[in-house]
Amino acid sequence: RLCIVDGIERDGETLLVSTRETVCSAGEESGSDRKCTYTLGVVWGALEQALGKRYRGTHVESVLRGGSCDVFRFEER
Repeated sequence: RLCIVDGIERDGETLLVSTRETVCSAGEESGSDRKCTYTLGVVWGALEQALGKRYRGTHVESVLRGGSCDVFRFEER
């Protein structure tokens, strides 16, 4: 399993995807500056295919740096 998607929120043309147990964070120590680039890319591709739209994605919150989950922000292009 790559991750668990807890929810997707829409704010206008922006989507916020909340995830946990991401493969990118596995084994990393708290405070690590690691970004979930692989997981972000997979979620990004799935959203674009499912919704038929183009997005720009960023990793905006991390469990490694105190967040309750990993959050990816996708802005429609």
